[in-house]
Amino acid sequence: MIPGRKVKYRCAVRADLSNRLDEVPERFVPDAMVGELVEAEHLARYWWAAALAGGCRILDAGCGLGYGTNLLAASGAAEVVGVDVAEAVVEAATGGAVPGARFAVASIHDLPFEDSSFDLVVCFEVLEHVERAPEAVAELVRVLAPGGVLAVSSPNPDVYVPGNPHHVHEFSADELRSVLAAHLPHVEVRPQHNLIVSAVLTGGQGTTHVPEPIPAAEIAQVVAATQDAAPYSVALASREPLPPVPVRMVATGLIEVRRWLELYQSQQELLCAQKAYLDQQGAIGAELGELHAQLRRSEEEISRHVDVTASERQGRLDAESQRAIYADRVARADRVLREMRSSPSWRLTAPLRRVKRLLAR
Repeated sequence: MIPGRKVKYRCAVRADLSNRLDEVPERFVPDAMVGELVEAEHLARYWWAAALAGGCRILDAGCGLGYGTNLLAASGAAEVVGVDVAEAVVEAATGGAVPGARFAVASIHDLPFEDSSFDLVVCFEVLEHVERAPEAVAELVRVLAPGGVLAVSSPNPDVYVPGNPHHVHEFSADELRSVLAAHLPHVEVRPQHNLIVSAVLTGGQGTTHVPEPIPAAEIAQVVAATQDAAPYSVALASREPLPPVPVRMVATGLIEVRRWLELYQSQQELLCAQKAYLDQQGAIGAELGELHAQLRRSEEEISRHVDVTASERQGRLDAESQRAIYADRVARADRVLREMRSSPSWRLTAPLRRVKRLLAR
């Protein structure tokens, strides 16, 4: 264990790593997760990449508390720079830095380094946390030396336990290969599996935050380890043909298996509850949609009724207007007739009108 690191890590947990959603931690905290499968997962990736570290200028992008940065530095790197966006995390990592490692606050979207600054750029379990991941990959490639190697990883969404609230997008093996191939011609994607190991050991192996190799160990497997079944994909990419990297494993205790079974059961219960909630919301949404449809139909019916009523009303108004006109004409005709019959000329011509009627018979 690196002296003085534990206190700093715990300080960082209080200061910056308490940002949890549904009790899912955003970062790996070595002292809080020692001996767990998640520790083996994270250390295995860095130990695997450390095979390329000798004499290299290395960038650890998204370094977290710096456990991987220190591992790379201890593997013979010329210099390792770890960057993270969280200032408190970088401060904690700086307090536990080993010789050859240093830390800085920076975003992988805007790295404060010149082009071609690093021979090896490591970015493990970071891309799934950021928006615009392809742009972040382009920035990592920018600082990569012409013959340098980029090492990245991501959870496989088809296998990895779903529901991490901190993940924006998890990359399948094909997606990871595609996003790297857009910038670098040589890409190799490997599966990272979690296997249960039954080992006959010599004894004396300790537990540290740095993987301890088992001398002359031979490894055999009795299960298939395909890319599609792996919870993680790790990849190397370069402008030049890739160097060989050996298979490396980090073993942990079986207590993790029991813990995962308990977590699996809890998660299944949570997922069932979420499904029931979503089903209920879907039913409510369907009912609301039907009510909206009924409302639209009612509004259309009312509109048609209003249109008919308005037409009928206008017709009545037009008829009343015509009757008023005719009544006025009749009244004027009556008035003219009365005036005519009361005139002197009408009285004088009365005998002539009688003679005319008699002749008409």
